[in-house]
Amino acid sequence: MASALSFSASVDLACPPDKAGASVHASSILALDHSRQACVWFGGSREAHPDTAIYGAIFEGESWGEPKLLTDLGPVAHWNPVLFKDQDALHLFFKTGASPRDWRTYQCPLDPQTLEPLRPPSALCAVTEDGIGPVRSRPIVIGPGIWIAPNSIETKTDWWCRFDRTEDGGSRWIRGEALHVTPQSEASKGPQGIIQPTLWQESDGRLRAFMRSTYGMVFETESQDSGHTWSTPQPTQIPNNNSGLEVLCLRSGLLVMALNPVKGNWVQRFPLTVLVSEDRGTRWQKLADIEQEKGEFSYPSLTETAEGFALSYTWNRKAIRAWRFTKREKRDF
Repeated sequence: MASALSFSASVDLACPPDKAGASVHASSILALDHSRQACVWFGGSREAHPDTAIYGAIFEGESWGEPKLLTDLGPVAHWNPVLFKDQDALHLFFKTGASPRDWRTYQCPLDPQTLEPLRPPSALCAVTEDGIGPVRSRPIVIGPGIWIAPNSIETKTDWWCRFDRTEDGGSRWIRGEALHVTPQSEASKGPQGIIQPTLWQESDGRLRAFMRSTYGMVFETESQDSGHTWSTPQPTQIPNNNSGLEVLCLRSGLLVMALNPVKGNWVQRFPLTVLVSEDRGTRWQKLADIEQEKGEFSYPSLTETAEGFALSYTWNRKAIRAWRFTKREKRDF
């Protein structure tokens, strides 16, 4: 580990194999209180299959509880659940549709003690709003009832990002402006562009986001007016394999990022690496390669805990793995 920072770490399975279908993917982990975390994901026979549904489990301080079915809207593909908390209210967002081009976003409140839905899921907006709301990473709260949600749109030829907002605690959503990029090079196959932003707020109030791209590098953008307008996305020097990534800003100011640091388009999803930055993202240091063998270790999700942070991710489409990182005085991981 190159970083001078020190964390101890432990790993468990939030979803063991065959507990939520043959294939599981796209987890979202969230700290509920001092010692408890929740994790959600979609599971079924395979991604995009109409038998998929949304599942979840709770970590009670020592181990993960049994995975449970949270919601199933019938024979339609379920995708990319997102756990989000504002004050004491716990929200679940997820998509449905045959493909990302057909997505519709649903939301339902959850009981933070059991994860049981408090009422049936409801659509955020009409079908014509093309999947408004969070797409993979959770929104951030920038004021009372004001949430900024990282969103992206996928067509057969073009990918782009936007940041949707609500100013009344989720009752009404406002579509953000599309953020396109000038093609950096000819992608090897499929559509070109940027999707799936991960969002955080700096101490000076700026909003920043990193984005997955088809160009082999992470892209970045920022807003200086509370998310109303955004800078033109630009490439960073951080490799990206056209797979999901996540950035978490801890209360200490430390930035944590989890990703597959591999340059390419639709290339391997290993290793899965945790990076940290002590200078607001100017320089990144490797904290650990937590998965190094050949396989698929993808779509990481991060949350801050009382002792440090926690990470969940897809393990070979068969399980959801969860790590807990605890700040230590001496380096031992």
